[in-house]
Amino acid sequence: MSSTSSSSFIGLELATLALAAVSLPILHAAGPRFVAPVYGQFLSRQRHLPASMTFILINIIAAAYRSHSPKPINSSRLLLLVAVVLAASPAVMRASFGFSATWGPMFGPHITMIPLYLVTSLISSLTVYALPLPGLLSAGVAGTVFSASLARADSVESIVSAWTGITATCGLLRVVAAAWTLLSVLAAFGPLKTAIAAEQKPSNPKRKAKPASKSTVEKGGIAWKAAPLLASLVFPPLIARMFPGGLQCDHASSTNSKYDLLAFAESNTGYVYVIEDPELYGGTRLMRCDHSLIGGAYPSLDYDSTFGTFYFMDFVQYIERQKRKATRIALQIGLGSGASTRSLIQHAPNLEIDLVEIDPKVVEFAHEFFDLPHPKSTHVTDGRAFIDTAPSSSYDFVIHDVFTGGLVPRTLFSVEALEGVKRILKSDGVLALNFVGTMESVATHTVIRTLRHVFPYLECYSESTPDAADQPALYNMVFFASPKRIKFNLPPMDSLETKSAMYRRFLDEFPSYYASDWIREDRLDNGTAIVTDANNPLEGLQVGSAIEHWTVMRTIFPHEFWSGF
Repeated sequence: MSSTSSSSFIGLELATLALAAVSLPILHAAGPRFVAPVYGQFLSRQRHLPASMTFILINIIAAAYRSHSPKPINSSRLLLLVAVVLAASPAVMRASFGFSATWGPMFGPHITMIPLYLVTSLISSLTVYALPLPGLLSAGVAGTVFSASLARADSVESIVSAWTGITATCGLLRVVAAAWTLLSVLAAFGPLKTAIAAEQKPSNPKRKAKPASKSTVEKGGIAWKAAPLLASLVFPPLIARMFPGGLQCDHASSTNSKYDLLAFAESNTGYVYVIEDPELYGGTRLMRCDHSLIGGAYPSLDYDSTFGTFYFMDFVQYIERQKRKATRIALQIGLGSGASTRSLIQHAPNLEIDLVEIDPKVVEFAHEFFDLPHPKSTHVTDGRAFIDTAPSSSYDFVIHDVFTGGLVPRTLFSVEALEGVKRILKSDGVLALNFVGTMESVATHTVIRTLRHVFPYLECYSESTPDAADQPALYNMVFFASPKRIKFNLPPMDSLETKSAMYRRFLDEFPSYYASDWIREDRLDNGTAIVTDANNPLEGLQVGSAIEHWTVMRTIFPHEFWSGF
C-alpha cells in the first residue's frame, strides 16, 4: 500500500471515529423529541438509554468477532447503509405515528425509534472496525466511550446546535445524515481514484500482458469502482426527497380533514400546536404541546376556557385578608393558552401580573390565537430561576401551574423552590398551586407533605376525591398555601361583571370541590418524604400518572387529533 493510500485510509478511520462520537449522542437526544407528538417526551425517554445501549453493545461485540474473519469488511457499504437509513428515518418514524394507539405509550416510542436504533447499531459496528486495536479491546473502548457520550447526549447536542445554528430536531437529523453521506462519498472515492491511477499507469513493454478475465473487468474496472460513489451521491438525497418527514421536517400543510391547524412550531419545550375543531361546540380552539393539551377556549364565546377548573387558581383573589390593598401584585408561573391570566386581568382589575413562561412560542400563540391581554410584565425564562432571583416580599399571590406532558418539573416542587415562593410572597400572601394526579397517589402525598413542611396553612379544592362514584383516572387538585389562615369570601353571582358562563358556573360550584379533609396528615402514606433539591424522586413517582395522562388524552380527543398532523 502506498503512503498516500495509507494516509487516506487512516484519515477515513479518524473521520469515522469522530463522526460516531458526535452523531450518536445527537441521534439519542433527538429520538424522543421526534416521537413526542404521539407519546410525549417523558414517556419516550423511559428505558431509552438502556434500549440504545443494548443495540450498541450487541453490535460492537458482534463486530469484534466479525473483525477476525478472513474476509475483509466492506466499510464503504456499511457507510452507505448508514446514510440511506438516516435519510429515511424521519419518514419511517412519521409513518409509524399511525400505529401509536395500538402500540401504546410503554413500547410504542421504542418501536417507532427502531430506525434510529438501527443506525446507532451500524455506526457502533463501523467504529469497532475503524479502531486500530484487537477486536475485543476495540469493543471495550467503543462501549465505554458510547455509554459516556450517551449519558451526556443533551450537552453534545447543545454544542452542535450552537456551532451549526440548527436547533430543530429534524434539522439535526438531516445534518447527521448529510455528514454520513459525505463520509460515504469519500470512502467510495478512494478505490475509484486507485482504479483510475492503475488504468493510467504505463505498462512494461517487455512484460507480456495476460488477458483479463471477465470477473476482473467487471469487478476491478473503473465502472465497478464508480458504482459505490454514484450510489452514495444519489440514494441518500433521493430517499430524503421522496420520503419527507412530514410537518416536523417540512412544515407542510396538514392533511387532517377534521381539524384545522392554525399554528405550529418546534420550541424549547416541544412541538407546540394551535388546533381548531370547527364543529365542536360551534368552534373549539386548543393549544397542544407534544402529546398534552395545555389550554383551550371557545372563540365564539369571548374565549371562555374549555376547562373550567383552570379558573380555580383565579379564585385566590377571593381569600380574605385584613388589609385589602388598592393594588395587588401576582406572579404567574406557567401560561398554557392563557385562560387563567386572561381571567385574572378581566376579573381583578386592581391586580398587576408578572408572567413567567419558559416557552416563547406558548406566549406568542396565546396572544395571537387566544386573545390574551398583555400583563404588567412577561418574562420568558425558567420559573425556578425567576423565583430564586426575585425580590423578597414582592407578591400578594403566586399562581403555580406547570403541569404538561403527564408530569410537573420536579425543580419547582422541592422544599427549596417552595421556600423561595414563601420568601417572595408578602407576609399574608398565598400560593395557588395546581397538581394533576389522584388524591391517593404517592406523588400527590409527597407534594402535600412538602407543601406542609413550608407553609403552616394548606387547603385543597379538587375535581374529584377517592370516594367519588365516577372517579376519573386523573384530575386537577389546586392547593392554596399561606403563612396565614385561608378563608374564601366568594362574591355573589349577581355582582359578577363577566361574560364567562364557565367562570360563573365554577365559582358558584367552588365550595362543593372542597377536599381539604383528604389531605390531613393521618390520610397520607407514612412512607412519603418531603422533596428536596438533593433528594427529589418526584419524576420517577409520576411515571404511572404520565401513562394515565396519555390514555386520558386519547379519550378526550381521538387518534386522528394526535397523529394526523
